[in-house]
This record gives sequence, C-alpha cells and structure tokens, in this order.
Amino acid sequence: MLVWNLYFLIKIGLHLAGQIMLSPVLNLVLFAALVISNPAFYVNRRLLKVLRYAVFTGPAIALLLHECGLTVSLALIDQIKALFGFSTDYLWELVKRTIQPWMLWGALLAFMLVQVFDRYLRTSAWVGLGLLGIWLLQAEPQRMLQGRDSTAVLDTQVIQTRENLSPAELLALGQVEFQKLEAARNPQDQSVDPDEGPDTSNPGNGPTAVLNAFFEQQRKLSMKPFSPATSPDFDVIVLQVCSLSWADLQHAKQARHPALQQADFIFENFNSATSYSGPAAIRLLRGKCGQSPHDELYRPADSSCMLFQQLRSAGFAVEMGLNHDGLFQDFAKLVKTNLGAEAVQRVQHDDVAAGVVAFDGSKVGRDGDYLRAWWNGRLEKGG
Repeated sequence: MLVWNLYFLIKIGLHLAGQIMLSPVLNLVLFAALVISNPAFYVNRRLLKVLRYAVFTGPAIALLLHECGLTVSLALIDQIKALFGFSTDYLWELVKRTIQPWMLWGALLAFMLVQVFDRYLRTSAWVGLGLLGIWLLQAEPQRMLQGRDSTAVLDTQVIQTRENLSPAELLALGQVEFQKLEAARNPQDQSVDPDEGPDTSNPGNGPTAVLNAFFEQQRKLSMKPFSPATSPDFDVIVLQVCSLSWADLQHAKQARHPALQQADFIFENFNSATSYSGPAAIRLLRGKCGQSPHDELYRPADSSCMLFQQLRSAGFAVEMGLNHDGLFQDFAKLVKTNLGAEAVQRVQHDDVAAGVVAFDGSKVGRDGDYLRAWWNGRLEKGG
C-alpha cells in the first residue's frame, strides 16, 4: 500500500492547499477496494499486486482528473493528442508553470514520512481517517444549509456571486449584459430586469434546457443579403488576435492603443462562448447566421452563413494572411475553407523576419512587419 498511501496523502495535501477539490466519498470507495485487495492478505501476492495496479490505476487517474476539474472524454483525449504538436521547450514551460517547487518538496517529504512511519504505524489507517475527516467536514455545511429556509439559501447564493467590479468587466460584457449582472448581484433592486433567466421553480428549466433553447433560437437567426448600389470604394480589414481580452488590454494599459482609436467600429457587447483561435475564427467567418454548438462548427455550413462569401458577392476581393504557418490543428485550412476557395494569401508567413518562436517550434513573423508588407502590396495593387 506504500504507493497508494502516497497517492492519497498527496491529494489530501493538494486539497488542503486549495489546489484541487477532493471527492472524499469516491476516494473512500477506492481506498476500501485497495484495502480489500491488499496482496499481503493473500497467497499469490505478486500476481495480485500486478492485477491491482492494472485494475485501479485507470480509475485513480480519472478520479484525480475529475478533482482537478477535468472530465475524461473524447474531447480531453483530443486535447492530449494536441500536446504532441507542442515543442519540448514549450511543454517544459507549461510544466514549470503548473507544478510549483513546493509541490515537489511536499511529495518528497510525504514519501520520506511514509517510508519511515510505515514501519511503526499503520499509514493506511491514518489515510483512511484523513479521508473520513474531510468527508465529515464537507458534509457538515451541507447539513446546516439544508436546515435553513429558502431565504437563507438565497442569501448564500448572493454571497457567492462574483464581486469584481473592474471596468474591464463592463467593456467585455457591454452595457446590456453588465446591467443584467448588476441586477443579479442586487436582487432587491428591481429597476433593472435581468430577463430571460431560468425558471428555478421548474426543474425542467435548468442550465441544459436554457442552453438548448438558446441554440434553438440561434438556428432561426440570419442576416439578410446586402447588395450595394455601387461598387465599394473602401477596404474591410478584420484582425484576429489569439486569446486577447479587454482585461488583458487594460492590464497592459493598451485599451486606448492608437490601432483601436483608428478603428471605425469597436464591438463591445459580445459573449465569450468561444475564445480559442480555431472555433473563434469559424464563428466569425460564419457570422451571418446565429451561433451553433461547438461540434457543429466542423461540419459544412450553408453558404448563406458565410460572411466573406457575402462580401465577395457585394464586390470585394477577399484576401487572407497568417503570420505563422497555420499547420497546428489545420488552422490555415480551416480559415481558407470558411473564406471560400477564391481567398488568396499574397504575403506568406515567412516573407517577413521571424519575431518569436511559437509553441510548436515554428517561426512567427512580427505583427507590424507582416501588416506593413501586406499594406505595401495593397497600395501597389489598387482597386
């Protein structure tokens, strides 16, 4: 039980440090199964030891991922496969950010203590008591909460709502959504109606039902085709920057950057349904129709949903540009597919000097250098 005791002790330590949310009941079930199958109680110890590792290692890893906030699914497996596209240096950087030195020292100390005390004390008994104690500590607040009336429960929910009133929140949400958030924080103030909230009195109107209703409503949305009377005499330039938020710009004191001040339109009232580059690009390029569930993004869409196909029909010549190779998860192919076959890339990513190295070890050109190279070619082309 030495390795398994170490497994539970490390998780208890991470739970007490606030790094994971331990599930004491599931851990107690796993712990009890391990105790019952302890090879020390049986004759054929070596075979049973191998079988026990084969049977319980998978559930133990899945339980740890669950306590870290992850769910074992095909989506998680796809993300793990994507890690193989990362460079060694980038993976090492992620490891250094995720695993803190105190975690390693704590694991080493736990291993030494288990090695020493296991000779004199029943370490398994102390592990079981620790799991049982955490279970009792978690169960007591729930029991007290169930004994209160509905008003007390409502007060508890209000206390748990976020209290971050930074200006970035207003910028990210927009005025309408920000007012809804304010109304949710102050339920006594009925001057602002948070509208369209789920009816908690009906169990059928939970989060899943609300989400399904949202997508059903979005399926009916589409912009009407536009056909200008004269050919356009201006350019439309759309820039997509990976994982950039209003809060990031404010933290870097760049929310009033000249590039933003020169923009003709700045959209502030949007949601954060997708923040990752690939899905975000698809939602933008199919912006003439309402939003669809994530898995539908990678299926063919109706041509009437293609924003740049509509711009092409209105007289625009569509071009694209990437300051990276676009190979990771077929990002370049994804963009070209949703822009239409006629989209051309006049400036290749390696036509400008590399500014940084990407997470997969490829070279990335500086944004300013790439845009200047494209703009010089744009001036020469005319039209």
